[in-house]
Amino acid sequence: MTEFSPEAHGASRQVNIGAITGSTSFAFTPPEPKPEDLTPITAPLRAGHPLRGRDELLNDLVSGWKGAERVRVLHGMGGCGKTSIAAELAARVSPHTDVWWLSAVDNEQFYTGLRTLARSLGLSTDQLDTANYPDLLWNRLDAHPRRWLLIVDNADDADVLRIGGRRLSWGTSWLRPIRSPQGLVVVTSRDGGEDTWADWCTLHPVDVLSNDDAGQVLIDLAGSRSGDRESAAVLAERLGNLPLALHIAGSYLARTGRISPAFADPSALRTFNAYRDALDAGVLTLSFPVGPTDDLTPRPAGAVIGATWALSLDLLSVRGIAQAVRCSAFWPASPKRPSPTNSSSSPRCSRSPRTSPASRARPSGRRSSGSRTSGSSRWPSRPTRRPPGCRC
Repeated sequence: MTEFSPEAHGASRQVNIGAITGSTSFAFTPPEPKPEDLTPITAPLRAGHPLRGRDELLNDLVSGWKGAERVRVLHGMGGCGKTSIAAELAARVSPHTDVWWLSAVDNEQFYTGLRTLARSLGLSTDQLDTANYPDLLWNRLDAHPRRWLLIVDNADDADVLRIGGRRLSWGTSWLRPIRSPQGLVVVTSRDGGEDTWADWCTLHPVDVLSNDDAGQVLIDLAGSRSGDRESAAVLAERLGNLPLALHIAGSYLARTGRISPAFADPSALRTFNAYRDALDAGVLTLSFPVGPTDDLTPRPAGAVIGATWALSLDLLSVRGIAQAVRCSAFWPASPKRPSPTNSSSSPRCSRSPRTSPASRARPSGRRSSGSRTSGSSRWPSRPTRRPPGCRC
């Protein structure tokens, strides 16, 4: 019997017993348990404003328990509102459904959430430390007596959902087909590649909003005092109808609109037209040249988020909000500020530099066989804990 251990976060082991049984099995060795390995796994609360332009998708997801397709993947570029859709789904079904929310930003957060979920389902600490812990967890999920919803958010690197060299299509990793009629799994990710996900996963592309819905989002957030529907629609189009950019701009205008003109900063923008003119004039650090016929791509999306985010930070700083000072410390000294959707320029803390999951180098040939290739070189070392508020 030959045994070898890939660099799988120090948490996975492959045991080759082909010489004896003619097959290969994979065992999971969990990391050492720590007292802090429990974290809240409740769904985040959404703001009181309606979620615009997502009714058809939400209705499909709400009825997901009625069909056989019960592993859903919401995919799209950053800022399109995938997490908001998942949170709205959780809010709609929570009165009669057990909802669990796991962050898959990195291995540490995901594994910590899994341990919390396992404990809430009744697994003991000893069971969490066994090699068949993943199987025990899924057995508990499949046997759960109430209807349940498991949301895995920000799984931009699908490798986080895998165990060792297992492929997602095998259905033996952390993401598996649902055997129980009581369960539904929803994953949010920027990766919409069909060869990334198993054939038992249903992919739902999440795009930017229509111009009418995007304009209404601005009015919902900023109120009618910032302008009429026509001016809101014009600004929304200028922002590429990107939900995150709309939220940042609308929230900024809502804050400036609540300040009496007698006490307001003269340079503060208070209307949809003023905000659009500032973008057109390049007053904001990064302009956003998107026209009616232009396709929104991650790079211009990052530009508008960077510009609107910079403006919001400036407003907070003028008002003396302490958090703005801490957030501004992450921006570089150059005139151009980074985009939260661009991992190569995103703000980082002064701890050890680390590459984001979405930008890690992929092994060559990973798409040739229709699934991710296995290999120990993919696995990062276990990340250190980050200070509060740091998204590096």
